[in-house]
Amino acid sequence: MTNILGGARIWAAIAISLLVGACSLSPDAVKDREAREAYAQFARGDYAGFEARMSPAALATGSASDRQNFYAFAKANLPAEPPKAVTNVSWRIFAGSSGSSYTLVQDYEYPTKYVEVTTVLKPIPGSHADAVDGFHFNIISKKQLPENNLIPNKNFQWVILIAVLSIVGVTLFTLVQTFVRRGVKRRWLWFIIVLIGVGSLRVNWATGDVFLMLLSVQLFSFSAFRGLSVASPWFVQLSLPLGAIIFLARARVHAEEARFEARKRARALAAERESVDASTPET
Repeated sequence: MTNILGGARIWAAIAISLLVGACSLSPDAVKDREAREAYAQFARGDYAGFEARMSPAALATGSASDRQNFYAFAKANLPAEPPKAVTNVSWRIFAGSSGSSYTLVQDYEYPTKYVEVTTVLKPIPGSHADAVDGFHFNIISKKQLPENNLIPNKNFQWVILIAVLSIVGVTLFTLVQTFVRRGVKRRWLWFIIVLIGVGSLRVNWATGDVFLMLLSVQLFSFSAFRGLSVASPWFVQLSLPLGAIIFLARARVHAEEARFEARKRARALAAERESVDASTPET
């Protein structure tokens, strides 16, 4: 009974963790609204109102002259009209000895540019509101954005594409072999092992920069992903299909197991026939 209750607690903890993780798939609605309001106030030039939102620590960072230069740069470069769309790129919570903070990164789209804004919010003691504890923006011209798709048009991209097709082809072929090849024991276990790729070679699809990670595993030995930011490039990640290689290398073992099973069945069938013959009365 104790084991059952212990197992139930573990599964309950896992379920709660998954639920919390699912809830964090979107930013806190209040924090999101506060960050958008702060940027809107800043973009329309209400710097006095924006400073009223700032925390004392943020106001103490830099001089009044530095802030005026920052405001002058913003006034000259930030669009005055409302953005066409706003995308939440990332958000994270930080908790430490100095308190907690909530950081949001948002992309504001305009006709000719994007403005990527990072806002750090810190709770105001005794209030349900937050103060702006950090604020930064980066302007990205749409003309300067590279083509952000996975269509290969460079030599190194074609090499990566060939490697991807080879790895995926070997993996799929081996997955089929786990069920059709004779002499394979624990087929479902082998199926899972074949799916796993070990290590990873991560390639920036736009620049060709390579990052090697030895302690890494991934399914199908291949993945492609990019961040939500408009300036985020695609990354293609390849892994060594070690499970598939081990399975294919065991072809001789599987063949011997198949022959052993065939001989075993033949002996059992012969013994059954002898038993039937011995029990049949002679006429």
